[in-house]
Amino acid sequence: MQKTGILTTAEDIVHNQRSHYAPPFVDFARASDLLNALGYRRYNGVNDFVRLGPSDLPVMMICVKLSRLMHEFNVDGLLDIAGYIECWGIVKDIHPEED
Repeated sequence: MQKTGILTTAEDIVHNQRSHYAPPFVDFARASDLLNALGYRRYNGVNDFVRLGPSDLPVMMICVKLSRLMHEFNVDGLLDIAGYIECWGIVKDIHPEED
């Protein structure tokens, strides 16, 4: 894949080619429930830690992808980041109040 068309490709993958995954909100809700069961929490900025929610997962995955790109650049990493950004938007559309 070239470095152009990444956003269009990511959007197509998220909306049309995710057949082996659950919809983003369901997928990230399950993952956040699993992480919460293991005791993972996020600092909410006011001296408290709160449970992870579905909108935390795409952010975490973007961080993982950025870390990998810092080691070795590849276009697929950019595509993955764009896809997680699209998924994050889907999650926030479903539950805009979710932090």
